[in-house]
Amino acid sequence: MDFLQAEIEKKRKQLASSAGGSNEGPQPKKYFRRGDVEKERERKYLEEQAQLEKEREEKKRKRIEEAAESERKAEQARKQRAQAKYESANPEIFSITEEEVTKRLREQSQPVRLFAESDHERKVRLRALVFIEERSEGHRNELARILKDMGCDVDLEALKKRATELDARDSAAKAIEQQEQAVEQSMAEEDPLIDLEDIKGNPAKVYRQIYTYFRILVGEWRRAMDERPDDIQRSRQGILAAETQRQSADFLEPFFTLLKQASLKEDMFPRVAEIAYYAQQREYMKANDAYLKLSIGNAAWPIGVTMVGIHERSARQRLHSPSGAHVLNDEATRKWLQAIKRCLTFAQTKYPPSDPSKLMG
Repeated sequence: MDFLQAEIEKKRKQLASSAGGSNEGPQPKKYFRRGDVEKERERKYLEEQAQLEKEREEKKRKRIEEAAESERKAEQARKQRAQAKYESANPEIFSITEEEVTKRLREQSQPVRLFAESDHERKVRLRALVFIEERSEGHRNELARILKDMGCDVDLEALKKRATELDARDSAAKAIEQQEQAVEQSMAEEDPLIDLEDIKGNPAKVYRQIYTYFRILVGEWRRAMDERPDDIQRSRQGILAAETQRQSADFLEPFFTLLKQASLKEDMFPRVAEIAYYAQQREYMKANDAYLKLSIGNAAWPIGVTMVGIHERSARQRLHSPSGAHVLNDEATRKWLQAIKRCLTFAQTKYPPSDPSKLMG
């Protein structure tokens, strides 16, 4: 009887467990559809491909990082070799102390240290500045170079060189004085005042008068510089004025050569004659107008135009009129034109007109 009760209880528990399992979830299938099998296979295939793509990307990233690292190391080694070669080629820069670097940077009006700049980078920057200064030594303005030389430290070699230059300059000044005396003698024999009607009637006479006027004016300018008080001559402005006069005299030498040879261009000769004529009459405003017409011209195309279209038009011949910018011709012409303007400035201070309205601006 107990056995029967135990069997019944066992069967009851099995039925309860089977009933409870059916409520917890679906029973395992005894068959599968082909579509489900294909979806499962496709899912696994996509997962495998994604995993392979991820591995390939990881390998590619590692190769790029390794290549970049090797390139960085090679570039760093190249920079180190170049730096060592640069330092060995420029020991005068890289062997100096930091105080000397600071001093030399301040002498060149440069910042002592830039933001986040190392000591080595400061020396490299100083060497670059020295190199630029060496490269631009032959191209800088003459007055700037002269003033720079006067500010340098004086040594025996510089004094000898300066003495040689002064001797050469004195000999040149004596030669110029002799020329001025000869010009004054010729001026006493001939009327120095220019007549604009002689430009076409007697151009040789006008050439001589222009040469005489500017040669005497340059001599008076030089003597005015020498007659100044010593304190003014030694000042910075006095030195600059003297060097300006000396430079202008040098610039006018090609102009004097052209006047001696009577070989000024046909469109330039009348303008130069007008400048000298109005300067002699102390009409400096008109002289300045003639100078502007000579230097920059009043044409629509200052550098000159020879062809505008293919058809013949009215007033086409005006394109060739003598109104171009002769300051653009060449460097020598630009220099003696600039020297003529400086001579006019000196002339109106030496011989001022009675009417202030005739002065240049």
